[in-house]
Amino acid sequence: MKFLHTSDWHLGHVLYGYDREEEQRDFVNQIVAIVADQKPDAFVLSGDVFHTDNPDIDAQKLFIDAMLGIKEANPAMSIIVTAGNHDSYRRLEVNNDLWKQFDVNIVGVIARNEGGCACLDRHIIEVPDKTGNPAAYVLAVPHAFSQNFPLVEGVEMEDGENRPAVFFRELQKRAEELDTAGLPIILMAHLAVLGSDSTGHDFIGGLDNYPEDVLGEGYDYAALGHIHRPQNVGSKRMIRYSGTPVPVSFDEAYPHSVSMVTIDKYGDVPVVEAIEIKNLHPLITLPEKGCIKSKAELEQVLTEADSYNGCYIRLNMERNNDLNMAEVENRADEFFKERNCKFCYVNLKTNDAAATDSERAEVSIEDIKTNKISPIDIAKMHYERLNGCEMPEQMQKDLTELYLELLSDK
Repeated sequence: MKFLHTSDWHLGHVLYGYDREEEQRDFVNQIVAIVADQKPDAFVLSGDVFHTDNPDIDAQKLFIDAMLGIKEANPAMSIIVTAGNHDSYRRLEVNNDLWKQFDVNIVGVIARNEGGCACLDRHIIEVPDKTGNPAAYVLAVPHAFSQNFPLVEGVEMEDGENRPAVFFRELQKRAEELDTAGLPIILMAHLAVLGSDSTGHDFIGGLDNYPEDVLGEGYDYAALGHIHRPQNVGSKRMIRYSGTPVPVSFDEAYPHSVSMVTIDKYGDVPVVEAIEIKNLHPLITLPEKGCIKSKAELEQVLTEADSYNGCYIRLNMERNNDLNMAEVENRADEFFKERNCKFCYVNLKTNDAAATDSERAEVSIEDIKTNKISPIDIAKMHYERLNGCEMPEQMQKDLTELYLELLSDK
């Protein structure tokens, strides 16, 4: 049994005003070529298909083209897609009846019966091999917040358990009942496992981190989405993030890939091959070390970058200097435009050792629930991360007035 694991495509993502359809279509074409070459039995896409829950028409068309191209590259292959936290489950599932004609299974929301309890069988997909015989079971679980996991009919939560733990446990029990031939069981989920490395991944609002025990133990491979850095996590079972095929931010400065996984039977240790995806338009931060402190250093950095072509560019500049931000931005924009590069922004840093955006203090969901931080503070943090400078006072004032107006209408 061989399957390709990918996640976090973020189709429709716009990087500092620049449309990324060309490079996204390019990584899709690379994945199609991998499928055509290796002919896996299944293809699993573990959430965050789109970057927003209301993607534009071009992003939706790219997804359709991707699914049809991947299916054409290996017609006998099953395709399973689950929703992530960026996706609208209704939008993903709207054409489900049509997609099933192409053996594309899209699971946008955890299924419930009329009583509101989980429909476990709706999440268990039998995958055939190239001869048509059963090869594996895929447990397709879309993103859901902890409190939104449904109860399982007739099952009581034990002391210390939560809804996700019960759901995953009972789903795996049901799969084991069906798996009389000892076939591999692959679990799909879109969540953050405690201890995973989210380097470079900008989380406004923090992360809900689940201990690996929540996922249970009745599976051979957990094909996860949500964290952008490819990695294995956990110690009891093979839990893996395939990562996003191309970086979503400048701080995701590491190789990006898809994962080709081979496993013969239930209980075997999966063999994973990370297949690197080349980004058509790399994200480059200059200088590679340190930051610009003077006009002379700016010109030196630009001289050394003369050979760059077709890249996105970010400049690191020390916050406390005599440089004029507008002049630096105009100079950089003009210089890189002549070289077919896309200048994005100046990243202001306190000093050479300043933390990257991803290393700044995160805001936890608990902070928001307990009102330790206001929506205005979060907006200000997000503005600074995007623009490399503080939000203008007038904008802060306008946001505050709007927020107070909304509160008064409740």
